[in-house]
Amino acid sequence: MKKPQVWKYAVGGLVIVALVAGGIYFGKTGTFKGSFINLRGVSPITYMQVGANGYPATPSAKLPNVYINMYKVSPVTNGVYVGTLSETRRTGAKGEPVSIKVDPNEIVNFVAFKDYTLAQNVTSWTFTSPPYKRFNTETQFCQINYMDSKTKMTMSVGGYSCTTSMTTPTSDKEVAVAKTQTRNPKLVNFEIMVQETAQNPLSVVRNADVKLYDAVTNAQIAQVNAGFRGIAGFLIEPGRKFYAMATSNGKSYGGKWVAGDKTPRVWSVKATDSTRRFGVYPNSMSFDAMMSFIPNEDCLTFNPKKLDYIKEKDGTYTMTDGVSRMAVFPNWAEFTKALLTIQNGGFTEHCFVGRGQKDEPMEYWLNAKHTMATGKLNTKEDCVSFNRANLNVKTDSKGAYLMEGKTHSMLSASTEAAINARKQVIDAYKATSMCYVGRPDASMIYFKK
Repeated sequence: MKKPQVWKYAVGGLVIVALVAGGIYFGKTGTFKGSFINLRGVSPITYMQVGANGYPATPSAKLPNVYINMYKVSPVTNGVYVGTLSETRRTGAKGEPVSIKVDPNEIVNFVAFKDYTLAQNVTSWTFTSPPYKRFNTETQFCQINYMDSKTKMTMSVGGYSCTTSMTTPTSDKEVAVAKTQTRNPKLVNFEIMVQETAQNPLSVVRNADVKLYDAVTNAQIAQVNAGFRGIAGFLIEPGRKFYAMATSNGKSYGGKWVAGDKTPRVWSVKATDSTRRFGVYPNSMSFDAMMSFIPNEDCLTFNPKKLDYIKEKDGTYTMTDGVSRMAVFPNWAEFTKALLTIQNGGFTEHCFVGRGQKDEPMEYWLNAKHTMATGKLNTKEDCVSFNRANLNVKTDSKGAYLMEGKTHSMLSASTEAAINARKQVIDAYKATSMCYVGRPDASMIYFKK
């Protein structure tokens, strides 16, 4: 049976109290006391109340001193949602829920842990049920529709699945800590999804037993049940080589070797890796490229059908979606080429690495599937191909550089950390070319895979 998240609907006579510009608004009563300032387009601050329940033994119990992790979620196709840890709060001594602020248009979900170490170390979590979004027009949190997470909500019986409070069961049993080789090592977390086929992430095998083995000694170092999600979580030392095997109803998944292939299916995870999920399938295992894991990814969503221009007094053209000024182009030709590129690429997200910092930010564009585009996006496309396997970081007294081989410098920044952050995006989205609209001084840069 699926572990339920129990929520309380904010309907009927429930009174929601929110501070609004120095006054107090009392939910649906329509009564407002205090001075009112009309802030057009600004939504009130909203908090989600989250507690821990005792499912399956005592679903209605309010568990005290449990750690609630909030994960900011990046939707992925086929109803799988990847979350990165945003903050951790502890429930009260009598099971009182925590109050967590959620900003407009943030997509979030919550996981509860009894163990503080697990709560702090499980920095990513894959959800297989729709997370919650604070839509601009809502004072509640509504589950997103995985077919259109930007604008639509999941429908429930009698209306949207919306709430301001919920409880969730603890998930300590879904994560295992691998036996360590050193004392008090730093650990990184990753996930293994058990699937019938690699092509369909919805073909998960529920409640499979997943065992982790040291690739050098072949000794078992951890075991956990994948549960209803079909996903097993692990904590392991960075760089340690391992492989995984899963069993369910007498059927095996994964393994160190594949019949007819002499290449061992062995993995390791570095603390800086941007992708930390693997898939195990019948008699094989492989890296699961469906998930890109970029902590605190800085992306602005937009509707490509609403893109327009503003002709400035200096003769430049500003691209806008009616909400924000997205980019400036020196002439009409570059604006129209960029617009064609965005439309052909199906871009709906404009993303940055290092925005607001010392260095010039790196920009990249993603489509509705939260991936980089493929194929030719405009006529006379200006792209430079590269081999990710040859990328390396070089530093000198002037700064840091992302190199392809020894001579070709692709990107530069003032610090090695800044370059690694840029390389992380390129690796996570499996980019193979860097493209430009207008050179030198490109007015738009995008990557393709």
